[in-house]
Amino acid sequence: MVGVLLLARRLSKAAIAAGLSRALVMHTFKADFVEIAARSSLESTPMPLDDVPEVVAPTVDLARYDALLEARP
Repeated sequence: MVGVLLLARRLSKAAIAAGLSRALVMHTFKADFVEIAARSSLESTPMPLDDVPEVVAPTVDLARYDALLEARP
């Protein structure tokens, strides 16, 4: 979601809201997809994104990072 928040630097609130709405319909919140959908909403003829497959990313395992934090004095 940080990537989505950073889009506010380059895109309008309305475009980001449109991108998030489209992402909600597509069941994905990847920043890349939200950006594509947001930019598409700014076009006079938005590109169809209905046939985009859902992106499934593996869950990040933070156990190794937690171990590093625990090792600090």
